Amino acid sequence: MTTQTNATRPADSTIPYPALHHDGDYTWKPATRTKQIVIWSLFTLAFALASVYVQLISEDEYVVVIARTIEIPAVAFTGLGTAVGLILLVAAFRPLAPWYQDWSYLEVREEEAGLRVFAGRLGKDHPGILVRSNEVLEISGSRGDSLDEAELTVKAPAGSFEVDVDSYLTSLDIKPLEAAVGRYAIELRLTGVATEIPRSSLD
Repeated sequence: MTTQTNATRPADSTIPYPALHHDGDYTWKPATRTKQIVIWSLFTLAFALASVYVQLISEDEYVVVIARTIEIPAVAFTGLGTAVGLILLVAAFRPLAPWYQDWSYLEVREEEAGLRVFAGRLGKDHPGILVRSNEVLEISGSRGDSLDEAELTVKAPAGSFEVDVDSYLTSLDIKPLEAAVGRYAIELRLTGVATEIPRSSLD
């Protein structure tokens, strides 16, 4: 059974709560991207310094050899690394949803009109989708590049969105979502690789 420590969780009842997340004990932490910003800043700086060195300081010409026959100037490699780092650094500054938790993939908010499903990792402006009573909430999944990567598509009559999962689907806890849809008489349907997510014995 997952235990969520609410000591630092916002008291605002309009803040969505985790409904599909890692199975385990987790502490609610204020949303932050500090770690990502530091990592990508160092990554970008390293490639930028390497570019300056190979292009302006070193008198030697460095090349990257691919398949023993293809030679690419090292400055092209370091320049590409710098560009990728800058893109990821800019993305790291994207404002997070105030309810974002790195161990949660889907969150819900119970409203009078129905159950609104969110993905906090999609950003603070993600509106979520409203699922009304007696409707179907479908979560379909496709495999990523490895067994611990998947893309989930969350679909309801009001719309759909996609969210990436960087964990084994068998390690996820969907019981909070099952309980929430049950209170609204909503049918929860899993298809594709999403069927690997363990369902409760009551399903």
